[in-house]
Amino acid sequence: AVVSTQSTGGIAAIMGSLYVLLAFLIGLHCLCRWVTRYRRGDGDSINSSNSIDDIKHGLVKNLRFKMVSKGHTIESIIASGFHIWSSMCCNNPWRCLLGSVIGVGIFTSGLAYFTITTDPVKLWSSPTSVARQQKEYFDEHFTPFYRTTMVVIKAPTFEPTSYHMVGNQKTVNFGGVLSYEVLAE
Repeated sequence: AVVSTQSTGGIAAIMGSLYVLLAFLIGLHCLCRWVTRYRRGDGDSINSSNSIDDIKHGLVKNLRFKMVSKGHTIESIIASGFHIWSSMCCNNPWRCLLGSVIGVGIFTSGLAYFTITTDPVKLWSSPTSVARQQKEYFDEHFTPFYRTTMVVIKAPTFEPTSYHMVGNQKTVNFGGVLSYEVLAE
């Protein structure tokens, strides 16, 4: 589907408003968690007797402990999930292989409808464009238009060559470009 330039302004406005709303909700959630932790007394309290280095060391130590404990929790969840999956695959190897083959078959079945477009006119111009409509009109009413390709070969050091025709004993002269040495390169 092609998105027109007229509808991109609306899409950008919707995406921007969703982004702002999501950022606001995340900020509100963080603020609420901080307030509830502070009211319960779970927050880090700062005494005037503590030095700045003690406070920094305590905050870093607390943060490191929280990160390690959350990382350990996530790692144990992933490990138990892979343990269950591997146990299922080991106990039912034929079901696992059959399910894999069926899954691959389902996911690759769309290749039956896959076509490759190599025509540059279809690739680069819209069917409703003026140039394409004019080209189709021209091709329908006249012969199709093909671009010609020209190759220019220059061989300034070779002398002209001649060709003796067998049937009528004529000699035809050609430039140095058609000599055997130039064409063999």
